[in-house]
Amino acid sequence: MSEKTTQTPEKVSLPQETISSPAGTGVISIITILLVLILAIFSILTLAAALADLSLAQRGAATVSEYYNADGIAKSLLEEFRQDGTKGDYEAIVPMNDIQGIAVHFLRQTDGSVAILSWKMVLIKDFSEEPESTLPVWTGE
Repeated sequence: MSEKTTQTPEKVSLPQETISSPAGTGVISIITILLVLILAIFSILTLAAALADLSLAQRGAATVSEYYNADGIAKSLLEEFRQDGTKGDYEAIVPMNDIQGIAVHFLRQTDGSVAILSWKMVLIKDFSEEPESTLPVWTGE
């Protein structure tokens, strides 16, 4: 009889491979996160600066508009003074806003011409009446 040899298969041990990320992937992720965070901070700061510039430009435009409106009124006062030959002297303050105005002073010369003695911006509001708005200055005591 033929003898059957049964062979039991041997267990072959395969080398165990550990799955790991390539070297430096963690560092690259951290650097990427930091760069995104820094860019976000810079974009927020840029937006804040742009809004501040917009506000300043709007206030400047409003001030220029107020000045030229008051200047136009002052020019019409000058024309009225030139046409009215009875007054010898005219002085007025044309308000620009609650704080500033244009002070004008006209004088009629003996030959009938008009001299502009003053045409300047002045403060209308008296800030000395508001003690709570002064800055706390150290007096040395």
